Amino acid sequence: MERTQKFRTIDGKFESLEKRNFLTVDDFEIKGKVLLLRVDINSSIDPETGEILDDTRIKRHSKTVEEIAGMGAKVVILAHQSRPGKLDFVNLKKHAAKMSEIIEDEIYN
Repeated sequence: MERTQKFRTIDGKFESLEKRNFLTVDDFEIKGKVLLLRVDINSSIDPETGEILDDTRIKRHSKTVEEIAGMGAKVVILAHQSRPGKLDFVNLKKHAAKMSEIIEDEIYN
Protein backbone atom coordinates (compact mmCIF):
# COMPACT_ATOMS: atom_id res chain seq x y z
CA MET A 1 0.00 0.00 0.00
CA GLU A 2 1.67 3.18 -1.14
CA ARG A 3 0.44 6.50 0.16
CA THR A 4 1.87 9.92 -0.45
CA GLN A 5 -0.36 12.09 1.73
CA LYS A 6 0.33 12.96 5.35
CA PHE A 7 -1.75 11.13 7.93
CA ARG A 8 -3.35 12.47 11.08
CA THR A 9 -3.01 11.16 14.60
CA ILE A 10 -4.58 12.52 17.75
CA ASP A 11 -1.34 14.13 18.85
CA GLY A 12 0.14 15.23 15.55
CA LYS A 13 1.16 14.04 12.10
CA PHE A 14 3.44 11.35 10.80
CA GLU A 15 5.04 11.38 7.39
CA SER A 16 4.32 7.86 6.16
CA LEU A 17 2.59 4.63 7.05
CA GLU A 18 5.99 2.95 7.40
CA LYS A 19 7.17 5.28 10.19
CA ARG A 20 4.78 4.06 12.88
CA ASN A 21 4.42 1.09 15.19
CA PHE A 22 0.64 0.75 15.14
CA LEU A 23 -2.11 -0.06 12.66
CA THR A 24 -4.87 2.33 11.62
CA VAL A 25 -8.01 1.91 9.57
CA ASP A 26 -5.91 2.95 6.56
CA ASP A 27 -4.13 -0.41 6.76
CA PHE A 28 -7.29 -2.36 5.91
CA GLU A 29 -9.69 -2.54 3.00
CA ILE A 30 -13.00 -1.83 4.73
CA LYS A 31 -15.18 -0.80 1.80
CA GLY A 32 -18.35 -2.91 1.90
CA LYS A 33 -17.50 -4.35 5.34
CA VAL A 34 -19.27 -3.97 8.67
CA LEU A 35 -16.98 -2.42 11.26
CA LEU A 36 -17.67 -2.70 15.00
CA LEU A 37 -16.59 0.48 16.78
CA ARG A 38 -16.46 0.47 20.59
CA VAL A 39 -16.66 3.99 21.99
CA ASP A 40 -16.67 5.52 25.45
CA ILE A 41 -19.61 7.85 24.96
CA ASN A 42 -20.58 8.46 28.61
CA SER A 43 -21.88 12.01 28.78
CA SER A 44 -23.08 14.22 31.60
CA ILE A 45 -26.82 13.60 31.95
CA ASP A 46 -29.44 15.65 33.78
CA PRO A 47 -30.84 13.04 36.21
CA GLU A 48 -34.31 14.62 36.19
CA THR A 49 -34.82 14.96 32.43
CA GLY A 50 -32.32 12.50 30.96
CA GLU A 51 -31.03 15.26 28.67
CA ILE A 52 -27.40 15.25 27.58
CA LEU A 53 -25.57 18.14 29.26
CA ASP A 54 -22.19 17.73 27.55
CA ASP A 55 -21.83 16.27 24.04
CA THR A 56 -18.03 16.57 23.80
CA ARG A 57 -17.40 12.81 23.58
CA ILE A 58 -20.12 12.38 20.99
CA LYS A 59 -18.54 15.11 18.85
CA ARG A 60 -15.09 13.53 19.15
CA HIS A 61 -16.32 10.06 18.18
CA SER A 62 -18.42 11.44 15.32
CA LYS A 63 -15.26 12.24 13.36
CA THR A 64 -14.25 8.57 13.46
CA VAL A 65 -17.74 7.44 12.45
CA GLU A 66 -17.73 9.86 9.51
CA GLU A 67 -14.27 8.74 8.38
CA ILE A 68 -15.13 5.04 8.47
CA ALA A 69 -18.49 5.55 6.74
CA GLY A 70 -16.75 7.72 4.15
CA MET A 71 -14.47 4.78 3.37
CA GLY A 72 -17.54 2.74 2.41
CA ALA A 73 -18.00 0.66 5.57
CA LYS A 74 -21.13 0.23 7.64
CA VAL A 75 -20.41 1.28 11.22
CA VAL A 76 -21.93 -0.49 14.22
CA ILE A 77 -21.33 1.48 17.39
CA LEU A 78 -21.04 -0.38 20.68
CA ALA A 79 -21.41 1.83 23.77
CA HIS A 80 -23.24 2.31 27.06
CA GLN A 81 -24.07 5.17 29.39
CA SER A 82 -23.14 4.62 33.06
CA ARG A 83 -24.21 1.56 35.08
CA PRO A 84 -27.61 0.14 36.11
CA GLY A 85 -28.91 1.79 39.26
CA LYS A 86 -27.06 5.07 38.76
CA LEU A 87 -28.94 8.29 37.97
CA ASP A 88 -27.16 8.77 34.64
CA PHE A 89 -27.90 5.23 33.38
CA VAL A 90 -30.03 5.83 30.27
CA ASN A 91 -30.54 4.23 26.88
CA LEU A 92 -28.62 5.74 23.98
CA LYS A 93 -31.53 7.12 21.92
CA LYS A 94 -30.60 10.74 22.70
CA HIS A 95 -26.92 9.98 22.05
CA ALA A 96 -27.84 8.51 18.65
CA ALA A 97 -30.00 11.55 17.83
CA LYS A 98 -27.17 13.91 18.82
CA MET A 99 -24.63 12.05 16.69
CA SER A 100 -27.09 12.01 13.77
CA GLU A 101 -27.38 15.79 14.10
CA ILE A 102 -23.59 16.22 14.22
CA ILE A 103 -22.70 14.01 11.24
CA GLU A 104 -25.85 14.90 9.30
CA ASP A 105 -26.66 11.24 8.66
CA GLU A 106 -29.03 8.73 10.24
CA ILE A 107 -27.84 6.81 13.29
CA TYR A 108 -30.21 3.97 14.18
CA ASN A 109 -30.72 2.91 17.77
